[in-house]
Amino acid sequence: MTSSRKQRAGPDPASSPAPRNVAFSFSPPSTSLSYVAKPPDLSGITEASVAISFKNIQKKDGTTKTKALEDLVAHAQANPFELHGGVEDAVLDAWVGSLLRPSR
Repeated sequence: MTSSRKQRAGPDPASSPAPRNVAFSFSPPSTSLSYVAKPPDLSGITEASVAISFKNIQKKDGTTKTKALEDLVAHAQANPFELHGGVEDAVLDAWVGSLLRPSR
């Protein structure tokens, strides 16, 4: 008895399961990258309201940040360099330190 079937190389496509649709999904890593910087040193600031304004700049709420910035501008305008020698050096140091921190 001779076989009328031809020999094929590889598996028989009729007997193999249908191809599956494989979807690749991307899930972000469980940890997010963050930049860690120490908060500005507020210990040299003599006016408590100014130190509180700097703390409020670090908050997440946009309204709180806006109010804190307005308070700091008012403080700087109330202490011009020409009349009072400007704001304290500690305020300037805190300002630079707060600018270097990333926003949240």
